[in-house]
Amino acid sequence: MDFDTLVDMHLVTRQSFGNRPLFGTKKDGTYRWTTYKEFGRKVDVARVALARLGIARGDVVACISSNREEWAVTAYAVYSLGAAFVPMYEDQLVKDWRYIVENSGAKALFVSTEKVYQSTYHFAEVVGQVRSVHCFDAARPDAPHAFSRLLAEAAQAPPVPAIIPNPRDLATLIYTSGTTGTPKGVRLTHANLMSNVLGLRTVLPEGVLTCHDRSLSFLPWAHSYGQTLELHALMAHGASVGIAEGIDKLLGNLAEVRPTMLFSVPALFKRVYDGVHAKVQAGPPVSQLLFKRALQAAHHARMARVSGRELGALASLEHRVLDKVVLGKIRNSFGGNLRYSFVGGAATPMEVLSFFDNAGIQICEGYGLTETSPLISINSPELKHRRLGTTGRALEGVTVKIVVDGKEVGPDEEGEICVSGPNVMEGYHLNPAATDEVMMEMDGKRFFRTGDLGRLEEGTYLRVTGRLKELFKLENGKYVVPGPIEAALTSSKYITQALLFGADKPFNVALLVPDWAMLQEWAKGKTDLTPDQLADKHALAASTAVQHLIQGEIQQALEGSKKYEIPRRWELLEEGFTQERGMLTPKMSVKRHVVVKHYHELIHHLYNDQGPALMQQEQLKVA
Repeated sequence: MDFDTLVDMHLVTRQSFGNRPLFGTKKDGTYRWTTYKEFGRKVDVARVALARLGIARGDVVACISSNREEWAVTAYAVYSLGAAFVPMYEDQLVKDWRYIVENSGAKALFVSTEKVYQSTYHFAEVVGQVRSVHCFDAARPDAPHAFSRLLAEAAQAPPVPAIIPNPRDLATLIYTSGTTGTPKGVRLTHANLMSNVLGLRTVLPEGVLTCHDRSLSFLPWAHSYGQTLELHALMAHGASVGIAEGIDKLLGNLAEVRPTMLFSVPALFKRVYDGVHAKVQAGPPVSQLLFKRALQAAHHARMARVSGRELGALASLEHRVLDKVVLGKIRNSFGGNLRYSFVGGAATPMEVLSFFDNAGIQICEGYGLTETSPLISINSPELKHRRLGTTGRALEGVTVKIVVDGKEVGPDEEGEICVSGPNVMEGYHLNPAATDEVMMEMDGKRFFRTGDLGRLEEGTYLRVTGRLKELFKLENGKYVVPGPIEAALTSSKYITQALLFGADKPFNVALLVPDWAMLQEWAKGKTDLTPDQLADKHALAASTAVQHLIQGEIQQALEGSKKYEIPRRWELLEEGFTQERGMLTPKMSVKRHVVVKHYHELIHHLYNDQGPALMQQEQLKVA
């Protein structure tokens, strides 16, 4: 089925998949599922409610909420009035909500909880064009601001027919928090979003995404990745979406929902990979041997499939038995049905990709930005097109060029990734100057400059190698792209986050966030630290054995790197880079300027004193 807009997609799928489950929400201890038909009826009522609020074609409606069924109901009701939807995150600052609501011209605001409502109710008739604020989880269902009351009143009113928008009409404004500067509203049309939804079919083999698939949703729909590739794309194919209760309950939700696919970030799989290996290493020798043999047998079977040769009868039997007894436990930790995971936002370590391929879960790395709806390219699970470590082939209709100094370079040469196609945004909302900065003409086409570095391997498969804006020059004139170095450092099971610094300095230094629990476990058998010292992060970091461990992990992770790229000094940080500390964007990218500013004294210490050591947080002056 092909669609031109999100509205006709919704109208067709609610008929075609009417009785199939769409959204699963945990209520009273169990997941309860809403069918496509039931969802359609809720959208019809919500459309009446919005029309009664005065929302009409060309208007904008904003929403502050985590993933939930009401989010999708409101969004699709907005689309079906010819209006645009502006999603925001619950953990954003009030000043960000205010700016986005005002800049977007939203006429109504929907929020998730009473807590958010208490911070935003005063926006009505004060901020921008907002007329009213409504709450999904109002303390009283009959309260004037309750979403449930709005729907109850709308259910008694005459129906309002859906408007089929023009594909070029604005569907959503997604504000990129970015790692620097003021948020910019990315204008994405129905045609933009549908090019991604339908484009998936051109790079994924038949049978990968069907009405029998199910995901467990935990990446925010307020971001283009979760919204386009999970919410819209799964709905277009009649699949179902279980909504996770939260990251802290993900493990239990996986067992309940039993997804066949996940839309994730690499960190989840890296965490599982480290946990599995730590558990095996702590186990008896026979378990370690079985684990090693299972991975070897799976690798040989995978290589046989890649080369198109037959696996011998004995080897095939060994693989089937060990896969069921050993590797099946890994799949069971994801619910038992997981076949694929589509990941983005950062590079996945090669050893993690290979491990999960051998375990029967194919991780397909994708690449894109909000400005490209978001998907540009994705690695395929199909063996003939699968290239681990790359983000695969571009979607149909999308042109990728690698550009240096305004000119396209050849295959396997590195340069800026530039993209043209139906997925490229209309522009930044009310910001033509910013739009002009990222657009360029080439070969008669309009190209978006991603700001990312990469190369096209074999002239086809995109490998992202770093961020152009993060590129810095050392004092000696050598250029360093920190992204790949940081990704290599965090491939260590003892390092969860890393930031490389060296702009205009004689050498690089690194700020490292360790996995303190892993370090403590390792130090128990390797040092003479007392239990109290093991629990003290400063004492643990000061241990010579721990310092040698981390230094060894750095050397191993960066083996093969250029000498000037390797950090000469490093520090272990007591706290991680978190959203609560303002150091991460909603898509979990590090705000480098914020981290560097916060730790400016620590960085000064690294260049003027001998490291490594742990500087206590109270010693730092927060700028």
